[in-house]
This record gives sequence, structure tokens and C-alpha cells, in this order.
Amino acid sequence: MALLHTPNPDMVNEAAVAISYIAADNEDQRSAIATARGLEDLCYAVRSGDIDVMCAVAGIFLDLSMTPVSRAAMVTTPAVASALVQLSRSKHQETQRLALQTVELLALENSTYILTERSLLNSLLGIPDTSSDVKIWLLAAKILMYFAEDSEGCRGLVHAQGMVDAFVQFGSSGDATLQVVLSKIVLSMMEAKEHRSTLANIGFQDVLSTLRTQTSDQEAWRNIDQATLLFNSPVGQAMSRFQSARSLNSDTGESAPPQHPHRVKFATPD
Repeated sequence: MALLHTPNPDMVNEAAVAISYIAADNEDQRSAIATARGLEDLCYAVRSGDIDVMCAVAGIFLDLSMTPVSRAAMVTTPAVASALVQLSRSKHQETQRLALQTVELLALENSTYILTERSLLNSLLGIPDTSSDVKIWLLAAKILMYFAEDSEGCRGLVHAQGMVDAFVQFGSSGDATLQVVLSKIVLSMMEAKEHRSTLANIGFQDVLSTLRTQTSDQEAWRNIDQATLLFNSPVGQAMSRFQSARSLNSDTGESAPPQHPHRVKFATPD
């Protein structure tokens, strides 16, 4: 593991490849690697920025996450989360895929671990801009589901920059499985009524509309139907009207009569 710290890039790459073979060998070897120092050494190697090294380490992390003992060690090592975020931002498709698969497994071990890594959310929403692989988009969406189902995570998701654009791209993917996952995320976000006015103000209607027009999956349709009903509910409309009126009064000092909001209406499927 010490060779991962050498200034010679070729030696670091050879060391990472050798460790990857060891990690793939058996559970005992993986547990030995996943000591506090071992994980720190791997994270250090990621910071080198070398494409081959990063891909090798991403593979090692995935192998380690397959074993309960090493997986538990990973979720208690903060540096691992930062390293996985960096790997997930790689434009190297295999590195990105391996990193996201690892994050997904670690989320199963301890979802709080990924929810507290703020930079991970932005990284996941940026996936459509760094990858054209729909399978990688699906991995990102599955992880985003953990944010949508957690109260604080959902709040972060609602206010995250680029969320609407990312969701529109997910919805336009043409992949039925991805569209179902996205519809579940959308429904979960809409069920938190305190966020509906914010979602209306940032153009979340575009996400609903995209899913409506792009998917033919019945489960996705049902989820979007429910989300749309919640979006158009009196509570959501009243909150949106209040926020708009308050903003107008603050800017102009004038009172504004309440307006009837435009209800989002979608055509029903044939």
C-alpha cells in the first residue's frame, strides 16, 4: 500500500492494479485491505488524478463494498466518501460506473453515510453532463432516491442547482426503468407538501410534462398521475399564491390581488 504514495505514476498504477487483483481474490484479503490506513492510502491515490489509477481504485472500492466487514469500514471512513465523489465525476465511463455502484452498495449499508456528503448530490445531478450512458444515469437516479425519501435529503434535492434540468434529461432518456425510478423520486418529493410551492416556482412542471410525454410505462404513469394531483392540490396552490404575492409586495410595496394559478393539465393516454 505504501507504493501508492510514490511520486512515480507508473509505480502507483502498478501498485493499484496489484491491489485490485488481491481485492478480487477473497473476502479475507478484502478485509485486510480495508483497514483505516489501507482505505486512506487508496483515497490518496485517487487524488493523484491519474485516469488508470482512479479506475483501478474504483474497482477496488467496489470489491471491498461486497464484503460486510470492509463495507462497514468504508462507511466510517470520511475520506472514502470524498474519493467516491471525485471518482463519480470522472469522464471515464468505467470509473464512473464502478464508483456509483459502490455508492449504491454503501447506501444499503448506511444511507445516512451518503446523505451527509453534500457534494455527492451535486455530483449525481451533474451525471447527464458528464456521461451519455443511460445505465450510469440509472445508477445515479437510484442513489437520488435515497435523498428523495429522507426529509433533509429531500430538502437538499429540492433546492439543488440544476435539479430540474437533470430530471428532464433523465425523463427524456427513453429508458423505461430509469423513467420509473424518476417517477418514484418525483412522487416522493411531491408528497412533502412544504416543498410544492418551491417546486412550482422553479419550473418542476417541466419534469412532470416530460415524463408524461416520454414514458409509456404504466407504473410511471400512475406515479406521475399521483404527483400531478398533489402538485395541483389546493394546499400547493395556496402556498404558491402566497409566496408570489409576498414577493411582489416586497419588491413594489403594492398589494396584489390573488390570482388563479394555471393548473397543469395533461392529456390522458389513449
